Formats: sequence, structure tokens, C-alpha cells
Amino acid sequence: MSNRRRLERELLEYYLVYLILAYRRLILIVGLLLLAFGITTIFVNRIVGFAALLPAIFLLLLSNSYNAVVYTAQLVAWIATPWRQEGLSADEKLMEATHYGMRRLRERFKGIGHGWPFTLTAILVKVEAS
Repeated sequence: MSNRRRLERELLEYYLVYLILAYRRLILIVGLLLLAFGITTIFVNRIVGFAALLPAIFLLLLSNSYNAVVYTAQLVAWIATPWRQEGLSADEKLMEATHYGMRRLRERFKGIGHGWPFTLTAILVKVEAS
């Protein structure tokens, strides 16, 4: 069951990455407009100006960085997946969220090009039909 939930989450991550990358230009335009609004609003009201600058910076980062897209998709999938499953109790949802966080932390420390400690061997046998 855990592998099925993980597959569901990874499928959602893949879809979100594709969706964000497809609308990257629109995200850039919205980020630039929000940045201009935030800068001009800072002079009138600092709180509103800085409140507009934070999402503008995030949207600009999202439109220019693939890593930001991946991490955002992972975060959204992590938040959305356990609550979409009705069969889990509150303890199981908490345990699933904790395991997900630990897996992500472990993957970050591995780095790129980590070698897995197992070998896969296969044998092909040709059988004549009689």
C-alpha cells in the first residue's frame, strides 16, 4: 500500500512539474507585474508592498529555476496526497508525511550519481516449441 501511495505522489509531482513548465512564460509575466506593483506600493504602504514582493520573488524564481519548480511540485504533492486518501487515519497520515520528509532528506544527501548497492541479473532462455 505504501508503494501505491508513493507512486500516486510521484505521478502528481510529475504532472505539476509539467504544468509549471508549460506555463513558465505566464508565471514570469505575472511575477514581473507583481514585482512592479510591489515596488510602487512600498512607497505608499510598506506592509502591502513587501507582502506583494514575496510572491513576486517566488514567481520569478519559479519561472527561472528548474530546481525551484521541482521542489515546489514536491512540496505541493506532499501536502496534497495524504489528505486525498480517505482510508488513512490521522496517525497514518502523520507517519506517511514523516516518511516522505525523511526520504527527501536522504535523497538530498545522496547527491547526483549515487550508486545503488545491488546488482540485477537476468537470464534469457530460448525454448523450442514442439
